[in-house]
Amino acid sequence: MTTSQLPTRKGFLSLLFALVLSGMAIAVGYVSVLMSDGSLPRVLIQYFAAVTVLLLLLTPLAGWWSSRTLMRLRNALMNEVAPEDLDPRDVKKVLKLPRWVFISQSGLLLLVLLPVVVYVAGWSPDALSHVVIVAGVASLMQGVVGYYACTLYVRAKVCPVLLASGSFAHLEPLRLSQSWHHVAALIILLGAVLPACFIQMLTASEPRVELVAFLTLHFLAVGLLVGWAVIRAVMGPVRVLHDHMREVAQGRLDQRAPVQALDTMGALSAHFNTMVEGLEQRERIRQIFGRYVARQVAERILDGQIELGGERRTATVLFADIRGFTSMSEPMNPEDVVNFLNAYFEVMVGCVIQHGGVLDKFIGDCIMALFGVPVSEKGAASDARAAVACAKDMREQLTALNERRVAKGSSPIDMGIGIHTGELVAGNIGTAERMEYTVVGDTVNVSSRLEQLTKDFQRPILISRSTAELLGDETVLEEISTVEVRGRKQPITVFSVGG
Repeated sequence: MTTSQLPTRKGFLSLLFALVLSGMAIAVGYVSVLMSDGSLPRVLIQYFAAVTVLLLLLTPLAGWWSSRTLMRLRNALMNEVAPEDLDPRDVKKVLKLPRWVFISQSGLLLLVLLPVVVYVAGWSPDALSHVVIVAGVASLMQGVVGYYACTLYVRAKVCPVLLASGSFAHLEPLRLSQSWHHVAALIILLGAVLPACFIQMLTASEPRVELVAFLTLHFLAVGLLVGWAVIRAVMGPVRVLHDHMREVAQGRLDQRAPVQALDTMGALSAHFNTMVEGLEQRERIRQIFGRYVARQVAERILDGQIELGGERRTATVLFADIRGFTSMSEPMNPEDVVNFLNAYFEVMVGCVIQHGGVLDKFIGDCIMALFGVPVSEKGAASDARAAVACAKDMREQLTALNERRVAKGSSPIDMGIGIHTGELVAGNIGTAERMEYTVVGDTVNVSSRLEQLTKDFQRPILISRSTAELLGDETVLEEISTVEVRGRKQPITVFSVGG
């Protein structure tokens, strides 16, 4: 943060001086058009000169008094006090400066104009309408100009510092402190000033073309200023917010809308940033979570669709294990074993994901994959075909992996794959503090046993009859034998997958 980014007393005083001079110019203009010949008598020239000098002399005192809190805020920020550690009372006083300027500007101009209008027009009924309408209209519009000029100054010099973090969290009580002020200014112009101008035109016994023209031009100039300020305060942030929301809708969650003011639109931008941060954090959790559990499982858990407990499903389970891994890894150091397994799993898990499977867990060098849970897209037959296609792909990838290993001087490896389809229980198993999404049941045990039988039958891929019946004629199968599985009364017929 540089010194030029902070508010200064000189800048605030320059603003007040400019408002005093513009107010006196407006006052002189109104009085001039009230004169029959359009010129000011000597006494009024002296009056305006004296008042102008007096106000210019008093402005530094008024500016020093009203900017005390502003300077206290500046000094705190220069001493590297964090915005969230600032005194909220000081912040609130600074944000009330535009209202103070509105009251002071409209009040001063009214005090300056009242005696002059009475002097010019006398105490006739028509003169009183001039006093009430002309002086009131001029002072209100000058107050509106002062309010928006000060608002732009605070917006440029104070709000960027207070909102540097893009959050309203440290300014909770002030969140909507300016939300109604833009509406109030429009109400003053459209509900008070504009009707007063029409009343002046319609009720004057001798309508003055010059006065009507001056009122119209003054109202038009102030209306353009207020309209520009409101558009800048509302439409600008809305357009920026719309652009950022479109980017977020396209998946770019790094978008942050600039929080430029302490008003409703600033609060909306801050809420948008908070929402996008939440979405980004959720996506980050989903990605990290997906490294430990399957993507489909992670998404359902994050969406609250998987609760503690299980559900009975029909699914296909695949076990893939490296043959002779224990003897192969014995001479290797632990780092080499981990690096080898990571490279192997990277290839094999890619096959599982490519074919729509869910990685359940790693059991040492063994991969357990599921097809049909937590969701089955096209039914049990499709899940079984996907599992067998995955097994074939894993064997092809193993051939390519072995070619790379042999090229590097390492020995090739072999693997066995067992697949079985049947009923199982799938769900979150554990406690409320520690849960794991997995499957249990006879189907899992049979799949594991089939993988072990690949060593006995010297076949790379073995499947059960229940899986074979779901494949159709396009898969080449060879019936191997009917075997008994430990812990299971009913024997199973084993098929080898060819092709």
